[in-house]
Amino acid sequence: MMKIVYNRFIPFGRFTALTVLVWLFVKEGVALTARLLNHEKIHMRQQLEIVAVCLLGTVAAHL
Repeated sequence: MMKIVYNRFIPFGRFTALTVLVWLFVKEGVALTARLLNHEKIHMRQQLEIVAVCLLGTVAAHL
């Protein structure tokens, strides 16, 4: 479900990987280890849960 994108622009600074919903941006030249992938999958699940809660709250507010 996670789409992995290798590029040299995102993530910026000293970060090696950045998760935005279902996209995982990995800095070029960085080895994507099982530990790093698991860490970023946790962030993906957290972000998707936040989106789901916000959507449910919005729908409930309009009932």
